[in-house]
This record gives sequence, C-alpha cells and structure tokens, in this order.
Amino acid sequence: MNANLLAIVKQIVSEQGENILYEPRRVTAFFADLAKNEPKPLKYAFAKCLEYESAQALKNTAEQDREVCKQQLAQKLYDEEGLDLELCKETIELLAAVLFGEEQKKIYCKNCGKELREEWKICPYCSTIAADQAPETSQLAGSADPVGANTQKINSENAQLKEELEEAKSRNSQLNDELESMKFINRQSKEELKKTKSGRTTAIWLGIIGVAISIGVGLSAHSDMENSYNSMRWQYNQVKSNYDKLLAEHEASKSFWKINVTSIKVGNVDKDNRWLNNPGETLSSAKMRYLKPVITYNSSINEDATFYVKIINPYGTLKDNSSTSPKGFSNSTTARINSGSNQSLTLTGWGTSDESTYTAGTWTVEVWYNDVCLRSEKVVIGQ
Repeated sequence: MNANLLAIVKQIVSEQGENILYEPRRVTAFFADLAKNEPKPLKYAFAKCLEYESAQALKNTAEQDREVCKQQLAQKLYDEEGLDLELCKETIELLAAVLFGEEQKKIYCKNCGKELREEWKICPYCSTIAADQAPETSQLAGSADPVGANTQKINSENAQLKEELEEAKSRNSQLNDELESMKFINRQSKEELKKTKSGRTTAIWLGIIGVAISIGVGLSAHSDMENSYNSMRWQYNQVKSNYDKLLAEHEASKSFWKINVTSIKVGNVDKDNRWLNNPGETLSSAKMRYLKPVITYNSSINEDATFYVKIINPYGTLKDNSSTSPKGFSNSTTARINSGSNQSLTLTGWGTSDESTYTAGTWTVEVWYNDVCLRSEKVVIGQ
C-alpha cells in the first residue's frame, strides 16, 4: 500500500469530512496539488473506485463480510475499467484503510498456525508458547530487515527498468532517423526509376523492396508508441467533442437570452402585401397566396437581426426554392430588433401570386436565429 497516498487521502478526509469520498472529482482536484508526485495509475484507480461508490459499499458492509466485499469491489473495478487486478486490490485496500484505519497485525501460533488473541500467552490448541507474528512473516526471521531488503530490491529493479526505458528511447530515436533516411532513399529511388532504361529497372526495384522491408521493421518498433498515441488521441477527441457540445449549448442559451419568441401567428397576403386573412384567422387552401408569419418577442438587444423561417408541409417536406432560399430554410428576414417585452415583427411571406401552393392539412412554421430554433408552431389550413 502506498503510505504517502494513504496519508494524503487521510489528510483530505480530515479537513473536508468523510463525505468527500462520495465526490471523486473534488478528490482528483486535491490530488493535482497534494499528490502530484504519487503514481498516476494508483491515483486514477482510486478516483475510479470512488465513482463506483466503493466507499458507500464498504461502509454498508458488516465487518465479518468486509473482506469478501473488498474482493468484489476490486473485481468490479478490474472488469469495468480494465485496470491491473493487483492495482485494483491495492486501491480498495487503501480506501478501506482510510475508512476503518489500518488493520492491526494478527497473531498466529508458530506451531499450529491458528490465530490467537493478543492476551493469550499459550496456544489453547497445541499448548505452544504464543508467537507474536503471522506465519508468513516468521519465514523472514532470518533477515534482519526484510522490509528494507525488499525495498532495496524494488528500487534496484526500478533503476534497471529506467535504464532499459532510456535504451529503448535511444533506440527509438535511432529508428526514427533510419526511417527518415530510408524514406529519402525511397523517394530518390523512385525518381531514378523514372529516368532509367529497362536494363536498370530490376536492380532499382530490388533496392526499393529492401527499403520497404527496412521501413516495415521500423514501423513494427513504433507499434506500441502508435497504440499509446491513438489512445491519447481518442481521449482528446472525446474531451473536444464534449467541449464543442457545451460551447454550442452556451451559444444557444445566449440566443434565447437575447431574443425570446413568445408566439407565432400567420396570415395570408396577396402579391401587393395586403392581408387576405389577418394573422390568427382561419386559413383556406383555395384562397392561400403568401403565408406570412408575425412573431411576438421579448428582447434585451437593440440591433439588426436576421431571422430564418422553415415552412414544412403536412408530409414533413420543407418548402424552399433552390435559387432564392437560404440553405435549409424557406426564406429569411433581416430587421431591426428593439429591446423590451411583447414586441411585434412581421416576417417575409412565402407562396405565389397567381394560385395556391398550400394543400389542406397541418403545416409547421419554425423561426430560427443564430442556428437556434426560437419557436415552432402548428398551422392548420382548411379546404
């Protein structure tokens, strides 16, 4: 168990209260400052186990069932996140130590191995003088400092791994240089191939094949790094996608804040823009010429604004003109917007002057501003 991280989590719980273990994002924020030098996999796994409400599960489990619960929580973390199983177990043990304190060292009989109570001086099972250490620790009695020896071994292994990592990095850099050189030779070979006569073609192709094999070897050495890069790239794309969604929602909320359309009423006008049916009156398919929307709105701005209108027939098809309509809309209107409540604005009509293009049925009229649909209304047109 990582003693440093355990101390840090205990400090956070002491200062913020135990309920912070139900807020993994806050714990992660504290880690960024207090535990920046601790192993990232362990910090990540600890935050994940809090997301799965492991603290609540342990608190709600009876003491005699706690070990089984810890195993189940570690297995769940392993199954859901694909983390190393030993890392999952260490993470759950760390959480349990925060919640309940570190378990006291158990005492076992050195002869029969039975667990003994601290106050027993003689084993009641085999009458042997009680031992003060567990069987597994007694095996280390020949070492003056088994923990220290184990730590030295781990440090030595870590140092060796670091050396191997540096060698791998150096080799990777060398492979990069060789790969670029091979690519350059490949380009030169292709240019040479175009200039040579048929007698030299075979030799040049053999050279190109050799270069291709060498490049394949180099690319194989890069596969692990590419996999890691692709994983990080995927995570970046996920974060960027979420950011773009939040940005779009923010822009949409600004549009609603600027202009709030409270109603849409439609009327029918002729080619001279005279009302044949006033807004809100009953409409007849046979008499329709230009369907003209009138909006009522509340606004916090005084400026010119462009509204886009979608007129959709009863079959769900947009009414538009490929040469005059804005893409995806029937028409648009640019007009002055005045701040205040219950403001009114008449938008451009849509239709023809000589005959009706509106069939009987339920139509839909939508008013858009800054790529946001401010309001949608159903309009019934009779026979």
